[in-house]
Amino acid sequence: MLSSKLIFCERDLAPFFIPPKFLWVSQVKGLVFPFWNPHNYSGIPLLATLQPGVFYPPHIFYLFLPFNLVWNWLIILHFVFAAFTTYAFLRYMKVTALSCAVGGMVFMLSGYLLSVHNLLPHLFGVSWFPLILLYFLKYFETGEYRNSVLCAVFLVFQYLAGAPEIVILTGVVLFASLFVVPWFTERPTKLAGRIAGLVLMGAIFALLSGVQWTSFYELHTQSIRSSGLTYLQAITWSFAWKDFIQFFLPDVFGYAQNLQKYWLNQSWLKTVYLGLGPILLSLIYFVKGDRRKYFFLGLIVFSLVLGLGGNTPVYKLLHKVPPFSSVRYPVKFLFLMFFSVSVATAMGLDVLKAKLAEGDRTVKRLVIGFFYLGFLFALFWAFLNFYHDQVAGFLARRNVCPPLYHEVWFNIHNAKRFLAFSFLFCTGLLLYLRLRAKRMALGFMLLVLIMDLFLANYGFYGSVSWKWFESPEGFTRELLNRNGMERFMVSVKTENELNSILIGKNYLVAPYSAMHGLYSIGGAEVMRIGHHEKYLGLFNCVQNIVRARSLLDIGAIKYAILSYPLDDREFTLVKRDIMNDKYVYLYEYRGYPGRFLFFPKAQYINDEKQVMLRIIDQGSDFKKELIISGRPPDHPWGSETSQGVVRLVSYGPDKVILTSESDGQGFVYVSDTYYPGWRAYVDGRPTKIYRANLAFRAVEVPAGKHTVVFKYVPVSFYLGCILTLIGIILGAWLWRKRSFQPGGPRIPRDG
Repeated sequence: MLSSKLIFCERDLAPFFIPPKFLWVSQVKGLVFPFWNPHNYSGIPLLATLQPGVFYPPHIFYLFLPFNLVWNWLIILHFVFAAFTTYAFLRYMKVTALSCAVGGMVFMLSGYLLSVHNLLPHLFGVSWFPLILLYFLKYFETGEYRNSVLCAVFLVFQYLAGAPEIVILTGVVLFASLFVVPWFTERPTKLAGRIAGLVLMGAIFALLSGVQWTSFYELHTQSIRSSGLTYLQAITWSFAWKDFIQFFLPDVFGYAQNLQKYWLNQSWLKTVYLGLGPILLSLIYFVKGDRRKYFFLGLIVFSLVLGLGGNTPVYKLLHKVPPFSSVRYPVKFLFLMFFSVSVATAMGLDVLKAKLAEGDRTVKRLVIGFFYLGFLFALFWAFLNFYHDQVAGFLARRNVCPPLYHEVWFNIHNAKRFLAFSFLFCTGLLLYLRLRAKRMALGFMLLVLIMDLFLANYGFYGSVSWKWFESPEGFTRELLNRNGMERFMVSVKTENELNSILIGKNYLVAPYSAMHGLYSIGGAEVMRIGHHEKYLGLFNCVQNIVRARSLLDIGAIKYAILSYPLDDREFTLVKRDIMNDKYVYLYEYRGYPGRFLFFPKAQYINDEKQVMLRIIDQGSDFKKELIISGRPPDHPWGSETSQGVVRLVSYGPDKVILTSESDGQGFVYVSDTYYPGWRAYVDGRPTKIYRANLAFRAVEVPAGKHTVVFKYVPVSFYLGCILTLIGIILGAWLWRKRSFQPGGPRIPRDG
């Protein structure tokens, strides 16, 4: 993976992140600012979606180095960066360098971090969390405004990475930290001053991130999540009580090996393995550590409660509070637990060394108790080795086997590995207690801990050759050879049957084909535009594609990819292919009207439900009919007898130029998604854009020959630029400003 031949391609990485990143990089290299993605969902904002991470600072390397090389190295380096930031935070906590390194390694090799690498913004965002918390606490210790600016800047980086829910939870933690600042600093400010400091950092963050959040907010108001999610949607992939066993046995349910089990039975994270070592060291810290332990213990409990989602009554109350009402997958909030355990591991190691040097009897008893536990584990390990077949047979007779669990042999193997490493770690603890060669015993113990985490979580990732993305084949090649401007679609039935494969010849999924400049009504995006999503939903209201001619007409769809054959004269078979041992068909719609049309007159319907019913009405002909959403204007426009033609002059991501020639008034219809920020001009004069045929655009044009221009001018983005400029000025001013003096009495760190 260090080379560019193979590319990280686990689960969501392939459809959700590689194509949009590749697209905006291509646009920038072509000297086009990446405002708009015209290739997916009939057009959708690109910069505003967050997932591409256009403004994320490390992404600048995409502009100078090969895409696949930067992709791999940024993923790897963010694992390392997470270790580094955890190390830096622990050094601020006055932890010894060796223990800091152990804490950083535990966080870097944790099952959580490895699991979320497929959801790239979460990996990137979580890696900034320790640094944000560090400078937040440091600000209230030193009183230096520079620390408040750095905290806000790193929070901006976390947001620009593309995971707003991680930013939200970080903000919650920062707020909670206000009340425990005296546990971390000898000269804390008064609570009122801390609140003022948090408000200041929040203001700097809001201003600096304005270049991104203003566009994102506009998209959110137009998206399928504008009214929030239902409770059932929000608790999807909650951490189940049964999954607690995975802290000790990785992939016990076969999530990583069996797709059916993955979709039906898992909690979204493929591995959450912790191992016994970090848990035992954390226990030592929580028993004998200073009062800061209550903060991290609270984070663990809070994280687990959030991660359990619908499995506790707490989340039902939280779901009523924005922005949690728009957040899915509660299990993603477990990152606080893994970070806190990593911190507690490092601090527990320091407590172990210090207390044993002092002769603390409680810690000695804990170490001896841990060894007896390890010895018991060794006996179990021996039992499983000698009676492997008998145990497997016993479990199989008790139905403790697929489909509920992974293959028995696999789970027994993992159980033996856990027991062996646990015994070795506990033995290392005892050696550290009894031997004079403390460094050797400590090194052995830490080596076992790191190897345990590495071997348990290693391999939970997928890769594919970069040539698979680079070289178009199959239907992609066929469509490119046929011009490539016309839109295609993949039926829902076909996606459900064939989209399980992400590796191989799967160019049927729309985002991949966008990398080659093809146009589709589909894609892969969580913040989809609401009215276009309603248009796509209408395909589910018809029995098959033959009865969806009106939908094909208004969406300007010329090609359909189906998992079933058609017998209709309006559809011509272009190519048949085999995928997943099934035939897949590429059909051309012969009734294709074109992407840019002239309509002599429009019908105005103010009720959106009536618009949708009219569209799926088999008696409607949308080669002749145009429906505009809204009330009829005071001035009538158009003529029943007008005839005209619309020709394409140029088509770019954020600018479309057309010519209209007609013998009377009418409408120019463009089958691109209606969205705020698009402006229209007829012969240079601004004109209103109507939402037509539920999700698309239309403008009024007079008789004669005219030039019609559509330009994407997002006011939200330019407003964000102004806010960011103000934030830079404010941050620079605070950077040069003298520190405030933290007030309040000196409070010892240990209370």
